[in-house]
Amino acid sequence: MNLKELLVSVHAALQDAHIEHALIGAFAMAHYGIQRATGDIDFLIDEIDKKNTVITFEKLGFKIFHQTDEIIQFEGPGSIDFLLAKRELSLKMLQEAKVIKPFNIKCISIEGLIGLKIQAYNNDPKREFQDKADILSLIEQYP
Repeated sequence: MNLKELLVSVHAALQDAHIEHALIGAFAMAHYGIQRATGDIDFLIDEIDKKNTVITFEKLGFKIFHQTDEIIQFEGPGSIDFLLAKRELSLKMLQEAKVIKPFNIKCISIEGLIGLKIQAYNNDPKREFQDKADILSLIEQYP
């Protein structure tokens, strides 16, 4: 399954399961005009939907390969990462996400994306170079 097919399939599964979700990561970057290579699709979901998400995607043939209090990572017909919104700021990002075309899927704001990039490289210093480059690209594209 290619990434476009995976995006459509995952979005449909999340909608069918009534799981609020928004794009983050490379697909969100692409929406804002910044292309970068990726092998997975990243979503922000409410932490209260964690159990429902696991059940939904295991039924679709995905398996958890990494899970923490902050993230669930699945592999199977494709790679999907779910960042769990549980703090006020991340829940606000999810609530304020806007529907984008052509897939009619929500995407977090530029400011939210920058915030997640900062959080990501603070949690994993190996990400710092790429995440700072992404932040700079966003700032240059949207001064």
